[in-house]
Amino acid sequence: MVLSEAMACGKPVVTTEIVGIAKDVKEGNCGKIVEPKTVNALADAIIEVLQDKKRAKRIGANGTPTLADNLAELILTLIDGKRRMRNISSIRKREDKQI
Repeated sequence: MVLSEAMACGKPVVTTEIVGIAKDVKEGNCGKIVEPKTVNALADAIIEVLQDKKRAKRIGANGTPTLADNLAELILTLIDGKRRMRNISSIRKREDKQI
């Protein structure tokens, strides 16, 4: 959740592949990804982001549209799922009436 909040605020993120949002960070070029359980790599990535303010601002700005796209996709998926459930419910009601 913290990564999503940072992305929504246009901040660059540093994460590992373990976190589910890592794919979005990579595809959206909105942060750095390091191998899990590599403390030195994590520290180096954080330092790199902090030292290059122009790059940090640029990749941070990529996070907001990336997150917005993901949320839009999620909302559409949920709406579609709700429609399907209504259709199933409607079909079952018709079937019950026929019995």
